[in-house]
Amino acid sequence: MIAGKTPSPHDNIQCANIGTTLISYILLHLLIFFAVPLILHLNLSEMIIPPSGSINTLLPSSFFSTKP
Repeated sequence: MIAGKTPSPHDNIQCANIGTTLISYILLHLLIFFAVPLILHLNLSEMIIPPSGSINTLLPSSFFSTKP
């Protein structure tokens, strides 16, 4: 390590924040534009509407299991 200048912990924060925000933005829009119409299409094509409106019918039961 060079004794003259210590690396600042704030050097790469701005770049990392921009990259993470951009990735999150892209993934969010991919989720909105692809997953939502797909779920709506599946629900409309099967005509299955749960009376309770529970999300448990859309996701597998293993998703909610707390056991390892």
